[in-house]
Amino acid sequence: MEKFVERYCKCNPEAFSSANTAYVLAYSVIMLNTDAHNPMVKNKMSPDDFIRNNRGIGDGKDMLEEYLKSLFDRISRNEIKMKENDEAPQQKTDVVILRFMIEVCWALMLAAFSVPLNQSDDEVLISLCLEGSVMLF
Repeated sequence: MEKFVERYCKCNPEAFSSANTAYVLAYSVIMLNTDAHNPMVKNKMSPDDFIRNNRGIGDGKDMLEEYLKSLFDRISRNEIKMKENDEAPQQKTDVVILRFMIEVCWALMLAAFSVPLNQSDDEVLISLCLEGSVMLF
């Protein structure tokens, strides 16, 4: 994943101040998506919380608050999903953010799916891991 982020920053030199910034922001966005759209999370993050959580991630400098607020607003309105629910109307997701998230996280997700595949004989669990792996590609 670190190599991907380095490559992303090399190909998009104006996007972030460093690969570390892109890496940290990607995880922050995943956490925001979970916080905003998981019904188990009772105390939802506010825009100020999101901005505060990302203080100093730009090599010790703060990212533009307007940029972070825009990310917060888009992700809060449009959940990042791997697969649409058949019963829900199809929602437009910010393709740029979704693509970046998948590019940054696919290797870790694939690694996470591989652990139960190697350690379990449960057919349901194996099926779910295989389905998740296929969705990455």
